[in-house]
Amino acid sequence: MMNRRHFFSVLSSAILLFSCGSQALKHDTKKDNEINEVENKIWFDFKSAIDKRDSNYFLNNSLDTIHCVDCVLDVDKRIDENYSAKFLFEKHLDEVSPPKNADRNLHSVSFSDDSSKVIVDYVFPNSNLFYFFVKDGEKYKFSERISVP
Repeated sequence: MMNRRHFFSVLSSAILLFSCGSQALKHDTKKDNEINEVENKIWFDFKSAIDKRDSNYFLNNSLDTIHCVDCVLDVDKRIDENYSAKFLFEKHLDEVSPPKNADRNLHSVSFSDDSSKVIVDYVFPNSNLFYFFVKDGEKYKFSERISVP
């Protein structure tokens, strides 16, 4: 009799535990989906502005200075990693843009752990291409583009 009582006690505890966990998982999944929508909107709106060559959107949604490690632009016969957003848009937008037809290589768009950055990650056979947007006041602004072999 004691074994049966113990069995039902454990069974009811397990059912209660799993039902609570299930609700928490549903809640987190919904929140994750909402966050993912925000991240995607930031990136796809920005990418659309690049594709349309919308200088107003690009400049209003970029920091004044963009860190671009692999943008070797031979400015005044020097290699630099920091460029004004206006200079990049007006003279070197193609170097900042994702490669043509890169959408199939988009791996993820996500917030950093502390939500201070949105990170866009493209995966190619021999490298990854990252775009970073940092929180500036109430909006996220384009701050950096790097590739990692």
